[in-house]
Amino acid sequence: MLLQHLKDFEWINEPLGVFFIDEGMKVLANAETGFSPKTDTGHFFFIRKQEDFTLIVKWQVEAISPLVECGIMIRQDEKNWAKTHLTHTKTHKLSSTVLIHGNADESINDITLSQNELFYKLEKTGDSFTLSYSQDNLSYHQIRHFSFLDKVGELKIGAYICNPKNSDFEAVLNYLEVL
Repeated sequence: MLLQHLKDFEWINEPLGVFFIDEGMKVLANAETGFSPKTDTGHFFFIRKQEDFTLIVKWQVEAISPLVECGIMIRQDEKNWAKTHLTHTKTHKLSSTVLIHGNADESINDITLSQNELFYKLEKTGDSFTLSYSQDNLSYHQIRHFSFLDKVGELKIGAYICNPKNSDFEAVLNYLEVL
C-alpha cells in the first residue's frame, strides 16, 4: 500500500491506534464498536466517490475470532450501506450485510482459507454494486450484487474495522487501490 493512495481518505470514528509498519497500516479497533442497524460506532477509513469505481482492499489478521470484523464498506449514509468481512465460529465464514433504509439483509457463507488474509473488491457500475473476494487478487468470487433504493449520489467507500467485544483486536490493512 502506497501512502499516496491514502492522502484523500478520511475517518468516520477514527480509532485510537493507527500505526504505519512495513506490512501496511496497523489498526487497533476500539472495544465495543460496530456497524449494524442500531450501531454506528465502527471505524471506517474512506474516500468519497460519485462516478463508477473499483475498490480493492486486503486485511491481514493474526487470528479471526467471533464478532470482530475487518473488511470493505460502502455508505450512502447511516441507514444505507453495505459491508463484507470474515468471521469465525467453528469454521471461517464470509459475511455480507446490505442495509437499506435501516433494514438489514445478511448473508453468511463458508469459506476455506489458506491464511488469515483476504482481498475484498467493491465495484460500482451505474447504480449497481458488486462485492467480491479473492485470496490472490487474481481470481475473484462474487459475494453480493445489490442496488440502493434511493438515487445514488456521493458515496463513501473504503476499509472498515470494528470490535463489538470488550477486548483487543488489531488488523493490518496492507493493500488498498481505487480504480
